[in-house]
Amino acid sequence: YLLFRRSPHWKYFLQYFPIRLVKEADLKPNKNYIFCVYPHGILSAGIFGNFASYYSDAKKFFPGINFWGATLDIHFRTPFIREIVLLLGGIGASKESLLHILNQENKGNAILLIVGGAAETLYAKPGSYHIILKKRKGFVKVALSTGSSLVPVFSFGEVDVYDQFKFTPGSRLDRFQQWFKEKTGVMLCVPMGRGLFQYSFGIVPRRSPITTVVGKPIDVPLITNPTKEEVQHYHDLFTKAIKELFEEHKGKYVSDPENTALIIE
Repeated sequence: YLLFRRSPHWKYFLQYFPIRLVKEADLKPNKNYIFCVYPHGILSAGIFGNFASYYSDAKKFFPGINFWGATLDIHFRTPFIREIVLLLGGIGASKESLLHILNQENKGNAILLIVGGAAETLYAKPGSYHIILKKRKGFVKVALSTGSSLVPVFSFGEVDVYDQFKFTPGSRLDRFQQWFKEKTGVMLCVPMGRGLFQYSFGIVPRRSPITTVVGKPIDVPLITNPTKEEVQHYHDLFTKAIKELFEEHKGKYVSDPENTALIIE
């Protein structure tokens, strides 16, 4: 486990794009957190690079915090992928898995949750920040039922490492893509990056900077059975926080900030 996360290949992975981490506030190790990450992108390289390895600044920035990456349960039923996910400290993204971590007696746990999920992958294209949030409220319920703080996290540049081939709406490939998503939770796409020896086409991700900004935590009270109104209140607070985080930092990390807006679906 430790040998894998300390492998030198992570250092080269971080340097390739490059990937860096920025924080807005310290985190207390006597509390639990849900890192609500946007956008998904195609590769989610910012989250992997910053929190799966020992070469990023995550441990230095957040001492006493243990990070758990939440992913689709199907990955734990897929040979080889399961072993990789476990080595990275991954857990299932089901409600039961999240509650198991956040209800432990020992605090200082932070779950990395890509709230937009696989469906958000289809919106990934260079320069476009289109996220899925309005109907995603399960993470707020989990936060309230465990008293875990919500932390807005945004990876600027995540959408720039790949473009993707779009299937014609209603075509056989489009219908197969949607069917596969419904059956497995995985969104198949055709990534368009660069090649090993040229920059025009290929499946190698482009070398484009990714900066993952960890915002200020939103304190959440412990409410065992939250009402719809309570869930909506903290969902609204988080929506406001992720908007403000994007607007505050896009001038530094987006190539055309004046013409780039955050679209929330």
